[in-house]
Amino acid sequence: MNRISDAPQRSSLVVGYTLCDIWDSFGGGCIGDMFLFNRLNQLADRGMIERSRPHEDAERAKIIFDIRKLG
Repeated sequence: MNRISDAPQRSSLVVGYTLCDIWDSFGGGCIGDMFLFNRLNQLADRGMIERSRPHEDAERAKIIFDIRKLG
C-alpha cells in the first residue's frame, strides 16, 4: 500500500518498486513478483484499491492493469 498513490499507475511499476524496497530492507529471494500481483488483485477484490485499464491480452490482464488508492 505504501507504493500505491491516489493517481492511477501501472501495477508493474508498483510491483517493481515494492521488490526494490523489499530488497533494500531484507535482501533478495524472500518474495516474488507473482505474489505481489496476486496481492494487488486481492486488495482490489476487497475494495481497498481500484483496478482499471487491464491489458488487452486476457492472460496478461491478470497482472498488468492500472491501480490507485481509494478513499
